[in-house]
Amino acid sequence: MFEALAYPRSKTFPRLLVAGLWVSYLLVFGLFHGRVGPDLVALAVFPIFTAGWYFGPRFGVAIAGLSITANYIFLFFQDHHPVSIIVLDVGAWIANLTLIFIGGVTGNLSALVRRHRATSIQLQNLENDRESHVHFLSLLNDITLAALETTDLESLIETLVKRTGELFNADTCTFNLWDEATQSPIPKTAYGYASETFPAIRFAPRETQLASLVLFSGKLLAVPDLANSPYRDKINPRIAALFGTQSLLGLPLIAHGRKLGAIFLSYRQPRSFSEQEIEHAELASRQIALALTRIQSFEDSERRVKELAVLHEIAMAPAQVESVDQLLDRATEIIGRNLFPDNFGVLLLDETNNILVPHRSYRVYATNDNDPHQITVPLGEGVTGQVAQDGRTRRIGDVNQIEKYLNVDSRTRSELCVPLKAKEHILGVINAESREANAFSANDENLMDILAGQLATALEYLRSREAERHWMATLAHSNELISALSHVTTQVERAFNPSDVIRIVEEEFQKMGLASLLSSYQTETGQMLIQFGALISNRDGKTGSSAFVYQVQAEKMETLFGIENILSPMVLPAPLKTMETILQGLPQNVVAEILSEKDVTADTEIIHLPLLFEDRLLGALWLWGKDLTRADLPVMSIFARQMAITLENARLFEEVQNLAITDPLTGLYNRRGLFEIGRIEFARSRRANRAFTAIMVDIDHFKQVNDTYGHFTGDRVLQSFSHLCQSQIREVDLIGRYGGEEIVILLPETNLTAGVEVAERLRRAIASTPVKITDELVLHITASLGAAQQDGNTPNLETLIARADQAMYIAKHKGRDRVAMSS
Repeated sequence: MFEALAYPRSKTFPRLLVAGLWVSYLLVFGLFHGRVGPDLVALAVFPIFTAGWYFGPRFGVAIAGLSITANYIFLFFQDHHPVSIIVLDVGAWIANLTLIFIGGVTGNLSALVRRHRATSIQLQNLENDRESHVHFLSLLNDITLAALETTDLESLIETLVKRTGELFNADTCTFNLWDEATQSPIPKTAYGYASETFPAIRFAPRETQLASLVLFSGKLLAVPDLANSPYRDKINPRIAALFGTQSLLGLPLIAHGRKLGAIFLSYRQPRSFSEQEIEHAELASRQIALALTRIQSFEDSERRVKELAVLHEIAMAPAQVESVDQLLDRATEIIGRNLFPDNFGVLLLDETNNILVPHRSYRVYATNDNDPHQITVPLGEGVTGQVAQDGRTRRIGDVNQIEKYLNVDSRTRSELCVPLKAKEHILGVINAESREANAFSANDENLMDILAGQLATALEYLRSREAERHWMATLAHSNELISALSHVTTQVERAFNPSDVIRIVEEEFQKMGLASLLSSYQTETGQMLIQFGALISNRDGKTGSSAFVYQVQAEKMETLFGIENILSPMVLPAPLKTMETILQGLPQNVVAEILSEKDVTADTEIIHLPLLFEDRLLGALWLWGKDLTRADLPVMSIFARQMAITLENARLFEEVQNLAITDPLTGLYNRRGLFEIGRIEFARSRRANRAFTAIMVDIDHFKQVNDTYGHFTGDRVLQSFSHLCQSQIREVDLIGRYGGEEIVILLPETNLTAGVEVAERLRRAIASTPVKITDELVLHITASLGAAQQDGNTPNLETLIARADQAMYIAKHKGRDRVAMSS
């Protein structure tokens, strides 16, 4: 209170006080000096002292002068004192001088006290400023120490923003990171009520921002009243609405000429900024910039070390893996773990279908229901498809601004995609995604380009190495296959007829772990007979039967089985459908079992091999199974040609053999053939103690036919007679021309009673079947038959046939056209 009265800030109060005291003095002096006398002059001390104290010695002396003058005027005009008395009054002069002295002394004393007070206040202010500055430096030092203890940029920025906002008592403190590549600020973090929403703000391209202005000017920006400043149009309307800023302090963060970012201190109420606050802000700006530089340098150094380590590991990877898949697995793990912690991986180009296919190592923390590894990207679509199409790297700061963006992970905000190129040939792309906007820098792009180059080179190296290994493995497999086929060929060449060839081929391929189907071409009918007995017999361990065949016109095979050309080696385009067609006569469950046992699926590679001899189709061989692929087609084609030659040779050999044991007139076994084969069956029956019967058949009066009609007619009769006899017996029975018009029939597994029945049936058939020579000449013939059964008195086939011959002569002696049996 005393301080306010003694040193008022306004001069109005002292003036009114002095005037009031002086006027009060005049009134009191004018009214009461006559009663009280000259002593009332002492009251003038109050206005004089007050005037001297507030306004200095001059004003104090002036008030004293005015008071003395007023006293004389009252004495002269009111009391009518003579002028001489007034002037010569020594006491009055002493009182007047005392008043003047009081005014001067009080004024000088006041000036002295005021100067002392001002000095004290100045010293106190200086001390306060010093303490404030020391406190500020202490807080700034705390911020710096906290920054030095932080090892990553994100944590440093959060610490700096929070501490700076608290240091300047700001309502909100925001930090914009400078992106040198795009020459634009990136909102990173905020302290205050907008800490959650500020980082999500994105500026439009080429949008002018206060951060850009502050950084390009390099000077601190202080805006006491933003609404009435030229900067109001430079603030993004979303930010203005978000923060409601009235006053603003912008701190450029620049170190060694490098723009780092900008900090903005926002206040919701208008306020001015003192020189000290400006000085503190500039000091904080420099200190924060140095802290940012330090942590960025540390992170840059750490990142360079990590990048070099990654480059080294990627360079060494090809020597540590055996395949492209292993390389990509390892590369994804190395790069993803060290550089890009979010979605990352490689998509390889499928040139056949013009699509990108994610490799199995592609790491996606997807939020959608679709499996990212099942998603393929057509060339030209999405970021990755465009990169694969034109071979140019793309760095996207905000994927939400991309039209028709292929969104696999809804959390993705930014993306970096680099082509994998080997000598300008696109192999695929490397793709990195982040949940943060503008997460990838120009340095990331350059590094990814280097990694892509290394990886592409490694891929080409491994692919060439895999191709070489595949070629070597194929060569070894081909050598093994050739060796195995040579063995098959050796075995097949021992066969004496086509049936043996087929049997041996099936057996040898089964030993090799291969399944086979053989078809034979019937020139007379144009049909292809496909034998699948081996497929059936292998299920129960029995020998295959030629009865299991599928017949189809050769000209229809191309359409029915989807074969482009029946005369060209190829892989069947529809193996499952083809096999189901061949086996269609079997029950459905049996077909399913056979296909399962033989490993026939839609993906099975069944090799079709035409069997050609001198451009003549003999049949076809179908093979599949153990490690047999379309790569084996050339080797198998050579084998097929060799097999065709073997089949033809076996057919010719069989034909020669048949000529040696076959009667050319009747087509039956001749005497030699009958005895060669008959002895085998006779011996088997004796070993097994099974019945065996022989029938001798002779045409009655055949000599008369020859003598009457000639030998040509006799031959026609003999041919008709032979065919009739053959039609009346079983396939397992043997029939041959014994000599002249005599025919022998051997019946394995047949006793004498049954043999006689067969002979009687044959006799009746001969007697009832006329032989038509011409329309005018039809002959009726009969035959005499003798039957004999193997017993203990029959040591060999010759003896058995001799007994049947004797029985036949008995029949002739009894009148012919009858059956007789040997007892």
